[in-house]
Amino acid sequence: EIVIQNGNKTYAYIDGVLYNTKHKELVYCRKDLQSVEVLQNTRSIGTYAFSHCEQLQELSLPDSIVKIDSKAFIKCKKLKKVFVPNERVSDIVKKEMKCQIIIRTN
Repeated sequence: EIVIQNGNKTYAYIDGVLYNTKHKELVYCRKDLQSVEVLQNTRSIGTYAFSHCEQLQELSLPDSIVKIDSKAFIKCKKLKKVFVPNERVSDIVKKEMKCQIIIRTN
């Protein structure tokens, strides 16, 4: 478990996921999570952020995503579904991941 001290202006740890300031980059995900909904306003998923998250099965991305590092999802063997808000984010996911991409309809 990661503990962030009160008043830390660099990182925020929310629901097992570590984000940098203002949630612009997802930096790390706890290895035992099965499902993750990335916070709105997150623009990128960093190097090794989800590496070895072998229990992760579903991921939901916001429309603010513009970059996914090529090594972000190493050894995510059970990841089968990624929910995205639109074709633009779907295209970003297709470049980096081999899984089912589902475009959410609201």
